[in-house]
Formats: sequence, structure tokens, C-alpha cells
Amino acid sequence: MKTTITTIERRYSDTCFREGDVVLDITASGRFARTSLLKRTDLIFYKDEKTAQLHTQEAEKEADEYDMLEALITLLAPAKRIITYNGHAFDLPHLRKKYSLYGLADPFVSKDYLDLFMALKPYVPMLALPSRKLRDAAAFLSLGASLCDAAVTMELTSLLSYAGVLQGECSIADVRADGERLIYKLLSPHCFPKELSAHDACFHLRFCADRAVLISARIEGGTLRFYHTDIANYEYLPAEGFAVHKSAAMFVDKSRREKATRETCFHRVKFTEAFLTDAKTQEAYLSSVLAYLRTM
Repeated sequence: MKTTITTIERRYSDTCFREGDVVLDITASGRFARTSLLKRTDLIFYKDEKTAQLHTQEAEKEADEYDMLEALITLLAPAKRIITYNGHAFDLPHLRKKYSLYGLADPFVSKDYLDLFMALKPYVPMLALPSRKLRDAAAFLSLGASLCDAAVTMELTSLLSYAGVLQGECSIADVRADGERLIYKLLSPHCFPKELSAHDACFHLRFCADRAVLISARIEGGTLRFYHTDIANYEYLPAEGFAVHKSAAMFVDKSRREKATRETCFHRVKFTEAFLTDAKTQEAYLSSVLAYLRTM
């Protein structure tokens, strides 16, 4: 087999790709492990904040498959977390079947896993990706076609910076109101690979270049919309303009209520000047907004 080790520059250094991580991508002659041959394996190891090491194995003859699998056992031994793109659907089960067929030890036991294909799924609409295909995600970051799939996957870990904010991985830097909107300024622990905005009728979300995130919520008649994510447990009252829990909705005539949707599953809270000085209230409301935005 042919082995190549290359140091590659990381385009997005401040990402969720860290020491102990290994990006894995394989190429096989077919989908079925029993009848196909392993043609290539690419592993990318964390080196430092600016560089990574690409370790490529390529089969030159049929017998190389066994040697490639053995080499992977050694290479993956120090890995703490294995990162793939749709690896749970192909790469990992394919390799595990190969190890079983050869009677070799499974190198994936006791490892943590991150499949970016699944991790980024909830954020495809916000990122405006045409699909979850690897190359569509690569195009979002303007990654060149010359990069191998493993290198693209490594760079795509930068997209988790957006997801992290919506999961609450941020701190409140400032809260203010301009009369029509309540505006949060948040700080993320990671830089964003590019500026990004998303909005709907009530909220505007903007990821800035300097780790800052701006979220604005519309103030309507002195109230704010407090959204609920357990939509199935709420019903919307059109006349009142808010949703109530089913335990309360049962006392309202059926003609005056309807199933709540993502957009209508909210109740209203009063906005007062005291809101701007009450840290607990700010955090509670922000938590509800982030939960809503995760489903944008």
C-alpha cells in the first residue's frame, strides 16, 4: 500500500476540532463490506491551532486491505473522538464489518463520535444549505474542490460555532431596548467562519465576525413573546393572541382554540424597565428565544 503524510493548513483554526480528535473518511469499491475492497483511508489529526496532519493510505493491490485495517488500529489508538461526515451510515459500520470478517480487534470501541451530518441537520434551514451533501456544506464556506473529503469535514467543524450559540454556549454582554425591540448582545467562545443572519416576523439573529451575536425580539404592545418548544402540549387561542397549556385550554370552547404551531406556541410576558436590570429574567427569556431559534 501507499502511505502519504502531509501537513495541511487549517483555514478555520478557532473551531471545535481539538487535540485528541481524528477526522475519518474512507473510500471503498462498493457499499457492502463482504464484497467490496477498501481503496483509501484518510485520517486527519490535530497538530496545533493552525495546522493538522493528513495521513492517507491507498491500496495498490487486493492484499493491501488487511494491512490498511491493521494500520488503522494503531493510528486510531490515541484518538479520543472520531469525527466523520455521515460516518454512522457508511464509514464506521463498513469498517467494523471488515474488522469482524478478518477477526481483527475493533479500534472504535470506547471512542467518542461526532457525525457532522447529523449534528448539523437542525441548522440546515438557518444556513440556507440546498442539501446536507458534503459539497453543499463546503460551498457555504467557499472551500475549494481540491480538498479531500476529510479536509472538508475538518473545516466544517467551524459550523458548530453557530449551533453552540443556539445551544446556550454564549454569555450575555449587553441587553438594551430601543422602544420597538429588545436587543441582546452575546459573546461566543468561538469565532464564526462567516457572518450570517436569519430572521422571522418576531426575531432577528445575526452572527458577527468578532464572536458577537445580536438577537432582537419585537416588543408588541409592551409585551414579549415567550415561546414553548413542547408544541404538542399547547393550543392557540386566536381571539386572545397567545397559546395556553392543554390543561387550561380544555376549559375553552373548541371553536375558540386550535392546535398550536411553532409560530403560535407562545404566551406573552410584560416588558418593563426592570427587565433590563434583572439578570435572571434576562437569562430565562434568552433561553426561551434560543430554544425557538434552534427550530428556525
